[in-house]
Amino acid sequence: MGQIRMDPSWFDGRWRPSQAPNGVRRQWERLQHLSQFLDEHERVLFEAVAEQGGRIGRLAQLTRRSATSVRRQIRDIVHRLSRRELNVLLKHPQAFTGLEQACLREHLVRKRPLAQVARELGTTVYEVRKTLAAVRAKTERLCRSDP
Repeated sequence: MGQIRMDPSWFDGRWRPSQAPNGVRRQWERLQHLSQFLDEHERVLFEAVAEQGGRIGRLAQLTRRSATSVRRQIRDIVHRLSRRELNVLLKHPQAFTGLEQACLREHLVRKRPLAQVARELGTTVYEVRKTLAAVRAKTERLCRSDP
């Protein structure tokens, strides 16, 4: 997809006053790194928006969708990539089992239904639900123990 254009002149009054260009740059780069967890379609859309410096209008024209629809999808992607569970998983990967990591990635990040996740992982919906509850509890415990 190419490099993210991040020179300070690129950012104008579209951003909130509390966000300096360096903060925005770091946020896009962090989320760009996390986009590896997304489906291919969402990753391409997210990277295209990142290349445009957050401008969605032209991308909406190219995809023949309304700008509001594209913004809503990007906001949802950013929300999912910013989840506390995913951040804790990246900080402490050894604390989570393979099943916990797969459930977190498939259900919480990729938004797959529990039944589909269970089918793909060869387990039951109850087991996936129980695993996700364990992931949330482990996340809380690790957040409290981190300074």
